[in-house]
Amino acid sequence: MTTCSNCGKKVQWFLLAVAMIATGFFLDDSVIGFVNAHRTPALLRAGQLVSKWSEWQWLMLPCVLIAVAAHLRKKKALVRVMCAVMISASLAGLGANFIRGVTGRTRPNAPKEIAQGWYGPWHNGRLLLVQSHYNAFPSGHVATSTGLVAMLVLLRRRVGLLLAPLPVVVAAARICVGAHHLSDVLTSALFGIIVAVLLRRRFANLPEADPSSEPSPSRL
Repeated sequence: MTTCSNCGKKVQWFLLAVAMIATGFFLDDSVIGFVNAHRTPALLRAGQLVSKWSEWQWLMLPCVLIAVAAHLRKKKALVRVMCAVMISASLAGLGANFIRGVTGRTRPNAPKEIAQGWYGPWHNGRLLLVQSHYNAFPSGHVATSTGLVAMLVLLRRRVGLLLAPLPVVVAAARICVGAHHLSDVLTSALFGIIVAVLLRRRFANLPEADPSSEPSPSRL
């Protein structure tokens, strides 16, 4: 019965993920139209700032500082948690960057002479992997931030939930600056969650999310 129940939950989550991505594709044009109609210079600037400071290196910096401080204070569990968080964020971001190089989807803010669409990794004799205008799907920024927060939720629920708005803000910023469609950021968020869940199994010796206290040495 337990196995059947687990399978049923997995199917439900899978269907929910498919529905979310499908909804994103359905609303892509409407969202871009709304953003273009209501975007102000202030919102654009805010989106640019969020985009800049949510890059991989800036997300990793506080994690590294916390890990170093925890090491100096001999809090081994916290060091391992931060390592797990950084690995999750990094792999999610790298995976998203690889996928978007293969899909070749145009960004909403691509020049008008580039028709919107999916061009794959190679088009008109050019490798699109390094062509920014064709790197919309999925979002590396959103995948990285979601991978970070999702792993933190799994290991330190209260802190993770406090940071849960981070991927949402990053996703909104990336849409605001015209770098991504709604479906790009939704897919990226799901990808980041999947990476964190899969990696959690690799860190089975870490304690489950502890809402109140430091785990005892016997659980390390």
